[in-house]
Amino acid sequence: QEKEKHNELVNNKENIIIQLNNQIHLLTKEKSNLSDDITNLNQRIQRLQSQGGESLQLVENELSSLQSINQDLKNELDNKKQELILIKDKLNSLELTIENLSIDKN
Repeated sequence: QEKEKHNELVNNKENIIIQLNNQIHLLTKEKSNLSDDITNLNQRIQRLQSQGGESLQLVENELSSLQSINQDLKNELDNKKQELILIKDKLNSLELTIENLSIDKN
């Protein structure tokens, strides 16, 4: 039964690692997409700036929009970081449990 529990904990640990890797992959992809979005918005701003003075208001609106998007991204990244920290804590707890089981077996 202890062997079963040990195997279950090892499987849980492996599943958490897979989840972490998937989360990291998604975040990396999301970061790349967001980076592309920011590049596109910056190009739009440059085009607007080159159109002259009447575009100043449009540029300021775009800037405001970018700042809002940037804040949303920061908030989202902070949330994802918190999620990853929780998963990491669970993983550390599982590792300790596995170590304790191994010590108990010996």
